[in-house]
Amino acid sequence: MNDLRKIVTYRRFTDHVEADELVAFLSQHGIECRVKNNTLIFDVTFSNNPLNTDLHVEMRGSDFAKADLIIQTEMEKDLKDAPADYYLFSFSEEELYEVLVQRDKWSAFDFVLAKKLLADRGRAIDVSQLKELQNRRLEELKQPETDDQWMVYLGYASALSTFFNWSLYFIGFTLGLTIGIVLMYRYKTLPTGARMRVYENKRRKHGLVIVILTLLGFALTLIVFQVFPVFELFY
Repeated sequence: MNDLRKIVTYRRFTDHVEADELVAFLSQHGIECRVKNNTLIFDVTFSNNPLNTDLHVEMRGSDFAKADLIIQTEMEKDLKDAPADYYLFSFSEEELYEVLVQRDKWSAFDFVLAKKLLADRGRAIDVSQLKELQNRRLEELKQPETDDQWMVYLGYASALSTFFNWSLYFIGFTLGLTIGIVLMYRYKTLPTGARMRVYENKRRKHGLVIVILTLLGFALTLIVFQVFPVFELFY
């Protein structure tokens, strides 16, 4: 995996054993992958909660479909071991079909079991129709995020606070810079393995402006208080 631009997150885990087992299993089937630990070094909650562990199983995006097929084939062997009270058994046919359409929201085991339950209930699965619905789902996932306009407002407020409020100087700098960079560079990985920007071009431009304002406010305020320390009396 020398070309890092092609390596993306395939699955996320909070348990080291589960992540390592998946990597070992896929490696046995010729899928080159690895575990990357993205857990924060410093736990701000001081709770040492294992659920805060953030492990990413990464591989080339072009291997996603192959990995999915390998895992689904393996899951089919485990269907007989599903407990009688497993939640999918209570799903209606429409809900089971939704599992197939929105497979990105469900585990590989759920996807395979949903197919089996529909077949057991005599519900014929129209492969072409299912593919069409999955493609529509993929188009939905490709749409840029639009429901977090608050980030833009908070980013500008944070950036401007570095100009006018000494008490919020470092908080404004940290928030403004973080939000601006997120708006500019945040990516998402589609079920196909393709990566795309989370935000549309207009919002990414807002991110650039926020970063520039934040850095400018940080520099100017720092210069003012270094050269004219008397201004500190007004804050």
